[in-house]
Amino acid sequence: MLAKALGRIGNAYQRKGDLASAVKYFNKSLTEHRTPDILTKLKEVEKAKAEAERLAYINPELSAQAREEGNIKFKGGDFAGAVKDYTESIKRDPSDARGYNNRAAAYMKLVAFPEALKDTEQAIKTDPKFGKCSMTLPSFRSRFTDSRICHTVKAYIRKSSVLFGMREYTKALQAIQDAAEHDTENQHAKEIQSQEYKIQTEIFTQRGSESQEETYARAMRDPEVAVRPSLLLSLLLFPWD
Repeated sequence: MLAKALGRIGNAYQRKGDLASAVKYFNKSLTEHRTPDILTKLKEVEKAKAEAERLAYINPELSAQAREEGNIKFKGGDFAGAVKDYTESIKRDPSDARGYNNRAAAYMKLVAFPEALKDTEQAIKTDPKFGKCSMTLPSFRSRFTDSRICHTVKAYIRKSSVLFGMREYTKALQAIQDAAEHDTENQHAKEIQSQEYKIQTEIFTQRGSESQEETYARAMRDPEVAVRPSLLLSLLLFPWD
């Protein structure tokens, strides 16, 4: 009887939106008598409470402040500290891809390549247009470009660098070609060309005495290469002896 009464109190608090009290009384109910119904309600309320707290924590201004603090630590060589600040920036505004992109750079310095790769992919996923340097105001074209949109190009470049560090050269080449496709105003052309040449050189070195026909056959066994003609062409057109 006591368990049911406590469960009803929990239900009442849940309807009022007092999720903390609802969790408290559902837990008390389960202590008296464990039932599937109350356990399910507890999990639902805990999930809703966590989401409400996450949303309440969002503050773009504090996100920017944390990101700037991370930038200062990054420049000072405190990469672990920078990761912490960038993580706080992401929590404060998970819709801003810059937090993920910057944290990826810090992870790279710590040689935490899997984490860095995950962050570059999240930066692109969070805002696919982030970094696509083509949105300008016509009357100010020569002096205005949406800087926030221009970071997806940087995310693809960084992704390529991470994959290069992981010795995933074909994937690194694919990422840098994605960067080039997004860099419609060639703002990062020099950096992209330099990265692509570095990747191609490494691929060529690894290829050794392999013939062009053998390279083609090997490349076609990679599904990512087979479905991207431009990637296959890049692998085959690099200078041969």
